[in-house]
Amino acid sequence: LKGRGLKVEAYLGSRKKVFNEFVEGRLDALIGIASYRSPLTRGIDLPERVRYAVFAGVPKFRLRISVEDFQPSRWLILLNEIKDAVYERYSEEFDRVLGGLIKIRTASRETLEAVREALRDRKELSGYQEFVRRVAEESLRFMNKVLKDPEVVDRLRKSKTITFGGREGEYFFIIPDATAYIQASGRTSRLYVGGLTKGLSVLVIDEEKAYNALLRDLKWLLETLEFSEYDEVRVAKVLKEVDRDRAKVRKALEGKLRVKKRELMKTTLFVVESPNKARTIAKLFGRPTKRVINGLQTYEVLTENRLMVITATGGHILDLVTDIRKWFGVVVRDSSFKPFYKPIRRCVKCGREVPEEEVVCPSCGGKVFVESKPVIEALRKLASQVDEVLVGTDPDSEGEKIAWDVTLLLKPLNKNIYRVRFHEVTRRGLIEALKNLTSVDEHLVHAQIVRRIEDRWIGFSLSPILWKVFKLNFLSAGRVQTPVLGWVVDRTNIHKAKAELVTLKLEGVEIPLIFKAPKGFADAVRSAGKVFLTDVRRSLQEVHPPPPYTTDTMLSEAARVLKVSAVKVMESAQRLFEAGLITYHRTDSTTVSSLGISIARDYIERVFGHEFFHGRKWEREGAHECIRPTRPLDSKQIKTLRAAGVISFAVPLRPDDYRLYDLIFRRFIASQMIPSEIEKTSFKLVFNDFSKEFTFVTQVVEEGFSKLSKYFNVVNLGELRDGEYLVTEVTSRAVPEHPLYTYSDLVELMKSRGIGRPSTYAKILDTLKRRGYVVEVGKGKLVATRRGKDVFKFLNEKFNDLINEERTRKLQEKIDLIEAGKEKAENVLREFYEEIKNIKVSLPSR
Repeated sequence: LKGRGLKVEAYLGSRKKVFNEFVEGRLDALIGIASYRSPLTRGIDLPERVRYAVFAGVPKFRLRISVEDFQPSRWLILLNEIKDAVYERYSEEFDRVLGGLIKIRTASRETLEAVREALRDRKELSGYQEFVRRVAEESLRFMNKVLKDPEVVDRLRKSKTITFGGREGEYFFIIPDATAYIQASGRTSRLYVGGLTKGLSVLVIDEEKAYNALLRDLKWLLETLEFSEYDEVRVAKVLKEVDRDRAKVRKALEGKLRVKKRELMKTTLFVVESPNKARTIAKLFGRPTKRVINGLQTYEVLTENRLMVITATGGHILDLVTDIRKWFGVVVRDSSFKPFYKPIRRCVKCGREVPEEEVVCPSCGGKVFVESKPVIEALRKLASQVDEVLVGTDPDSEGEKIAWDVTLLLKPLNKNIYRVRFHEVTRRGLIEALKNLTSVDEHLVHAQIVRRIEDRWIGFSLSPILWKVFKLNFLSAGRVQTPVLGWVVDRTNIHKAKAELVTLKLEGVEIPLIFKAPKGFADAVRSAGKVFLTDVRRSLQEVHPPPPYTTDTMLSEAARVLKVSAVKVMESAQRLFEAGLITYHRTDSTTVSSLGISIARDYIERVFGHEFFHGRKWEREGAHECIRPTRPLDSKQIKTLRAAGVISFAVPLRPDDYRLYDLIFRRFIASQMIPSEIEKTSFKLVFNDFSKEFTFVTQVVEEGFSKLSKYFNVVNLGELRDGEYLVTEVTSRAVPEHPLYTYSDLVELMKSRGIGRPSTYAKILDTLKRRGYVVEVGKGKLVATRRGKDVFKFLNEKFNDLINEERTRKLQEKIDLIEAGKEKAENVLREFYEEIKNIKVSLPSR
């Protein structure tokens, strides 16, 4: 460069004189190394001088498979790079090495030096250092093993993103350094009083695979990023904008810049309901400044045109008053209904409202309360100090009601209040939402108000009666809760009826046949010693993948597969949503957006090949999208990149969260893959008057979506044909004719029978457990207790017209009509009021 007349100097370390010459304009450019440790890529904040960054090659580093290069965080990145090529053949070893590296990722420099030396000298260590040495030894052994496998090597060489070479003992990989690129290019675009300066990044592609890998990693980290082909005319145009911004920055530094009001950065209060969501959103825009305002945690961040103060309400901030003279919070006059709300003050121990003047909960003696009044006061103070307020609560009726309350409470202090709706907590989702500010949907608010009043009237009318009858002041009844309890009671009552579960082994049939049969069937077959198989037929069938999850299908399958309660599933889903890993998880829609399809395409084409991709929208009416991942990263990659420090989350994730994410990810990716083709074999077992139809999958002809996971249970039946078969063994045991319900079963029933909503399924089941109406036995099976049976019998006999399943379904349909703007809230409340007003409430004496 100097030979071409340019004034440049190398900047590989702290060279104050060189740095000052660049600041003063005596040097045209500084030359450094594209590494996240380089002084040129970090810490320089010169918006008036730095115009562009030129990368003379893709930022990357070489990682050797050797003792000297063993470093856990970098090896975790390497595992992520090669996973797609090796996991199918070496899944157990891969998982073991991954788990070990995650455990030692924080090992100190001294420990790693000791481990490297011990590996070179073939010595053992002691304690934690020995554990690290063993993990390192296994990691090295694993890498050298897979790189000797011709099939793995072939996959690596065919990969569009993996560059590797060498031989045993000298293998190496080229790893893109996305962090270095982000840090270095970020020097060119900085914030100043007028906003964000325009910057330019020019990347010279010296190695195509490294570029492809860099682009992939940048999309994982930044979500939206595109490179354009270098064009001199376009670059010249961009540089004019760059230089115009630098002139403004210099004027600003000299105090001479006059910024028009519309060009000034807005101050914005951004309100969400969850503290975890507030932390995640703040983290999306850099490192936030934390402040506590009147006890409320806030996060200050800078965006392109906003100084945002992000905070959370912690959920609902207003609830109906409990005054019985107002019909449990609602004034009824001349067939009109006016609900009265007040700030929440609730006992943490029992969950009941506590009057403001009380210092001890009258119901349970608890002394710790959740109070929303301080939150409201802090929000009002903040709203009076900013240009605008954005309310980004959840995109459902509960979130809409919180947004409505926040709007009404802050409107006297700030007229510029807008609703922000986003279905994924990602930078991409937030930026898009900020471009489409809207207002609160009053139809959703009215629907939530009707639902809350209906819950209150039922609960406050019937619960005190239960308290008096059963002498327990924590019992409750509900429009959905009680019918669901009835299902569990009915199933518990008929559960005792037994059937015979027969296991039958036949000569020439490779698998045992297991089925329910009438009592005495096993003895009769044993005596006869033979059965008949008839109508044996084989057929090919194309099987399409299931649609992505909705709330009910996610709850049902996760409860069944993960063996956890519906409440635990929803808690995990909430954390995944707040971490920005999945879209909103309270939805009854299977619709997939164009963005979702592109995420699936990215993963499928990378892992399985473009021939396995088959994009589907799965469209269903409604504003929401299905539950899907927000990035083309499976659970192993998420774990690996997080452990390596490449990605991080503001929300702590637990093992169950990763397991649920894996289910969501696999279900969604499968929904965007080609169908499978299978061979099915069907036949009929005949013995005297008894016959039983069986169907088995005997071959997967075309893998299709089943390549993602073992979706079909393939069995070998042998050479099956019509005829007589000798019985080689028959056993039986008594089993319930009607198995107990599980969480999964009840969620499916609520969905199919049209009672409850995605946001309430888990809460209803949790309430039944907490009230002692049902208990969990075995693997997630639910049994009605004596209390549950007695309460349901009493309610069913005395108030069946209020809490029966059909009435509950019709009310839900009317609330749905209110949400759609096709029914008035007053009409529904009037009808319900006429039903409930004659209930005689006799409160028990304290």
